[in-house]
Amino acid sequence: MRPIENRKADHIQICLEEAITPTMNHWDNVRLIHRALPEVDMDDIDTSIAIMGKRLEFPLIVTAITGGYDVAHKINGNIAEACARTGVGMGVGSQRAALEHGDDGSYAVVREHDVPLVIGNVGAPQLVPQGNK
Repeated sequence: MRPIENRKADHIQICLEEAITPTMNHWDNVRLIHRALPEVDMDDIDTSIAIMGKRLEFPLIVTAITGGYDVAHKINGNIAEACARTGVGMGVGSQRAALEHGDDGSYAVVREHDVPLVIGNVGAPQLVPQGNK
């Protein structure tokens, strides 16, 4: 397995095996005051948004950090299916692994689903040669 694939595999293993829950939930400090809106018809509320020529049912993008590792294919497929069903966007994660010739199937699985908006991210270090390369 390539070093980048090892790193992506570590992301998954950490989520499965380590305590990743924060010790403090800042939402515990928030108190919402209930103010009923009986005059509002819930059917009149539109949460959709148009962004970059795409329509999302809700302004939300679910991101994944698992791209570039063959085992991530199933995880990203599940995320893509959920995004397609709910009409929200999906971030397929860093393209570093794809640029370094890692597994690209874990990225391409999103094409098997009708996700309304798909984004990826590429960092400058992956585009600009670094001193040790």
